[in-house]
Amino acid sequence: MNKELLKKIPKQVRSKERLKGILKAAEDLALSGGFEAATTSEIAQRAGIPVGSFYQFFDDRDTMFEYLYIEAYNSIEQAQIKKAEELLGQTAWDEFIKKMLQNFWRVARDHKSFRVLTRWHNATRPLLDATANLEGPMGQMFEKFIILLGFEFPENKRSVILNVMIANLSLCIDLAIEEKDETQASLFMEEAIEMVLRYIGPYAPQ
Repeated sequence: MNKELLKKIPKQVRSKERLKGILKAAEDLALSGGFEAATTSEIAQRAGIPVGSFYQFFDDRDTMFEYLYIEAYNSIEQAQIKKAEELLGQTAWDEFIKKMLQNFWRVARDHKSFRVLTRWHNATRPLLDATANLEGPMGQMFEKFIILLGFEFPENKRSVILNVMIANLSLCIDLAIEEKDETQASLFMEEAIEMVLRYIGPYAPQ
């Protein structure tokens, strides 16, 4: 739970159920009409609560969407950690990266609301803030795996190399997630994987 985004931490069963109802209503509205349709009044109406009850938990609608976005990303990260535990020590570095990227895409694509939440995230930030980097959740997640694999980058270029990789990879994954045609989506990911392997291959463990 992203407690820092909540004004009120639900402790009683009724309060927990109310928060769950708010989040489900927001998610359902965003899925059916886009995140623009999920206004606080519409969320409250669908959840069957007064609008004031929404503000007991969140400062505003964007804070609530941030909460949902982080929750979605956390679930994907847990799936990645589980996959990494299966692969570490069992596959070569290039096969590890390939399978991890394929897994990330599949889990993100199959997640009920990750697509619409990503649209919200990208639409509500300036370009540089929306661009994935080492400080963001994707960057931090993949940096952990790169370290575990034993990659060695020139110290003066390390952050630049990884930021370039993460920014381009994130864009390719977004394109693959948004692509409705499964064959085209798979091609996006194949190209993304090939790009990553070629780009960081020179720094791979021997």
